[in-house]
Amino acid sequence: MVLWKGFVFMEYVLGSLLCAGCLLPVVDTLRADPLPPHRAISFYDLRLSDGDRRHIFKLIKTMADKHIATLIRKQRKLRKLGDKIEPVHPLRFIAYIYEENELRRRMRTIMRRYFTWGYFIGGLGERLSKEKARGNLRPFIPEFAYAVGTQPEVIERYVFMEDWKGMVRCLFP
Repeated sequence: MVLWKGFVFMEYVLGSLLCAGCLLPVVDTLRADPLPPHRAISFYDLRLSDGDRRHIFKLIKTMADKHIATLIRKQRKLRKLGDKIEPVHPLRFIAYIYEENELRRRMRTIMRRYFTWGYFIGGLGERLSKEKARGNLRPFIPEFAYAVGTQPEVIERYVFMEDWKGMVRCLFP
């Protein structure tokens, strides 16, 4: 057992979990201090309106379907779309993409395109880091993990390491 930055880490004897095609060392993270009682909001209560869904769909569809030259020309419009979905929690954003088969398929296309993937993960990673710094990721990890069909321990590890690329790659193999 190792105590580091307020977390206790215990490695399981078996050593790995399967996360949508990724093998990861199993790490069970237990917070040394309990979560504050005011964190009663559910993951599913986080904002995701019909308008947000439309904007996310349009953003992912455009990034996956358009040629790089078109994306460069539409960069201002894409940033405006990103600004419109800024209030959506990043874990809720990822879960919505995961829940929609068409978006999940397009997400894999984005990941194969170097320029598009860099742009996408840069913006998402920034948001995830900001929410982590606010202490606004950890309370939602169990329900998020359930929504994307993996174990909370797997997501905890990525969050702890701030390996946003690895987390997204694990969820969309």
